[in-house]
Amino acid sequence: MDPYYARSQSIKEWLPLAMSRLSKVNTFIWHINHLRSDDWSRDCVISGITQMPSLTALELNVDLRNRDAIQLHSLPPVQVLSIGAAHQNSISRNGSIQGLRELIAKSSRQLRQLTIKSSHPIQVERSTPLLCYLLQDTSHLHLKHLSLDVSSLILSSAIVDRLRSLESLSIKNAFRHTWWSPSSSEEDLHSQVSSDRDVWHMLMVGRIHLQEITIDESTESFVAYLGSYIGLKVLVITGAMYNTQAQSDVHAIEFYRNALFTHANTLEKLVISPTYEGKWCFGEHCMRVLSSLVNLRLLTISIVVDSAQILFEDSYSDNGSPTTTTRNNHYDPSHPVCLLMQTGSTLPKLNMLSIRGASLSANREVECGNGRVSHPIYPDTQIDIHVTSNGPLHPSEYKFIIENGGSHYTLQRLDDSEGCWYRQNYTKNWS
Repeated sequence: MDPYYARSQSIKEWLPLAMSRLSKVNTFIWHINHLRSDDWSRDCVISGITQMPSLTALELNVDLRNRDAIQLHSLPPVQVLSIGAAHQNSISRNGSIQGLRELIAKSSRQLRQLTIKSSHPIQVERSTPLLCYLLQDTSHLHLKHLSLDVSSLILSSAIVDRLRSLESLSIKNAFRHTWWSPSSSEEDLHSQVSSDRDVWHMLMVGRIHLQEITIDESTESFVAYLGSYIGLKVLVITGAMYNTQAQSDVHAIEFYRNALFTHANTLEKLVISPTYEGKWCFGEHCMRVLSSLVNLRLLTISIVVDSAQILFEDSYSDNGSPTTTTRNNHYDPSHPVCLLMQTGSTLPKLNMLSIRGASLSANREVECGNGRVSHPIYPDTQIDIHVTSNGPLHPSEYKFIIENGGSHYTLQRLDDSEGCWYRQNYTKNWS
């Protein structure tokens, strides 16, 4: 008997049985390799998955370009589904894509979390964004969490109707890509995401009020959506924030003035971490709205470091920390760090304040290299100086922990001074 045939027959017989014995496994990750696996082996894995008694989550990494019919529709319904798709601008209605669509339709009543990741926005038959295609056959969908990584921002009204239960939405890398023309200009991108089918416009029209949002680009329609309702609890904004300083600053001011105030009484976590310095960073333009976030528990925000405060090699002690002379010479009570700490003291429920540096705005034009590394002022060191020099402070007002570059500072009473000061806390494992 052919050894390969004998081995394959043995696997066919025992693998599904072995997988059925995994009684406590609730998550299965499958990298489907079309080049290194035969049809029988894929069918064998599918058979085994269907027999796993506690399975609730599937992560499938599949090449949607392959026309081979994988029996993905035979997989059992799940509560959590993650789809990783290979790079391709356009795909046809093949067995893989149709199987995923049928699996999602089958899971409609149970599915609570859906993640779609790809290396480029994908459309089906050059007309339908992947998300819209996958959700077309769903009914009674109770999806709570949707995460899109490199996806089109276009939604149809029919798909929005299927997202009535949505509570959280994460969109990454969508704004910088367009699924119908990878060479589109910046102006084209902005016109596309401002269309009547833009995801934020459609959610606003559909009156779907999200509680959690994670994005890496802000648009006019996003700001309009935030200002249209009350109830957001978690907001995370990270990224480049447009290609020009002027454009970025205009949108930042619009965001702070017209969007954030709406959620002042409900927001519990706010992360604003732009790649470059500008109005997205903390300053007088946003102090008032941040002070109004009475239920905020975690605040992460970047600051603009004063370019005049440059530390030289002799500013450090042997252990690498700024010297006392350095602290005295560079401490400024009107520095953004001190003002941010003061703002934090007005928030009654704040537990953690994370302070970040940002890359110089001039680095927007740099096409290679790491802008953050080339910052001439060492933002983390400047933050450390002002955090530890700001005092003495009253413990009843400064109850929160400060985090900067992985270092954590807690309010401590020093033996040789009155009042309390922030110092690094090495006694707790913060990881």
